[in-house]
Parts: sequence; structure tokens; C-alpha cells
Amino acid sequence: MLVHYNQNERYIKYLCHFHYDHDFFECHEVLEEQWKLELNNEYKKVWLGLIRLAVVLYHYRRGNYVGAKKLMRHVHAYANDPT
Repeated sequence: MLVHYNQNERYIKYLCHFHYDHDFFECHEVLEEQWKLELNNEYKKVWLGLIRLAVVLYHYRRGNYVGAKKLMRHVHAYANDPT
């Protein structure tokens, strides 16, 4: 599946928050709207995976290591089988 990310402003904002200012909460906020609006189920899976990854890092940064580890297991399993 080819996703044309360069045409998606929300994804670009996600990348900026993720890589530049490391605002993982805002990463979640930016893509949550995209995820809710998305009609294509394959794309919804991509958005959800990226949202969850940002939430893992948000929990980790706040010292919630147990929550981060638990959610990371879900992210890993989802990445291997997003059905």
C-alpha cells in the first residue's frame, strides 16, 4: 500500500512535533483528528499505529514506564498484524 504522506498536512505536523519539538501529546492530538476522519481502513491503521507510538513516548517521558511498556507491546503486536 502506497500512502502519499507528502499531501497530508496533519502527517507533516505530526512529524514536526515528533522529531523537532518532541511534543508527543500534540502528535496524538494532530493525528487523532485525521484518524477519526479517515474513510480508508488501511490508512486508519497507519494513523492509529503512529498515534499509539506517540502515546508510548508520552508515557515514558512522564515516568509511566509500566504504561509505556504495556502499550509498546500492543504497538509491536499491531505493527506485525494490524487486523
